Amino acid sequence: MDQTKRRLYLIQSLLNEDPRTAKFKIPQTQGEQEKMLRALFNTRLAHPITPEFEQIQDAYLTEVLAQKKITTLKDLTPIANNIYLW
Repeated sequence: MDQTKRRLYLIQSLLNEDPRTAKFKIPQTQGEQEKMLRALFNTRLAHPITPEFEQIQDAYLTEVLAQKKITTLKDLTPIANNIYLW
């Protein structure tokens, strides 16, 4: 399953959990879908999820993280003794 399919699965699953959001339409653009998914993640009430959802969410978020440039201390140059500007 690619990222697009994962994102759409996650959005649809979260929309279907709540009758208030079940009729929301999924945006067409990737950026808008990502915003919607983030909003749904952040507003979801705490209750159990299915193992399938958890697996797909983990795969999706792992890929999102892999695409980001993570800055580590070795990437930075100190401006003074043990002081780094990032």
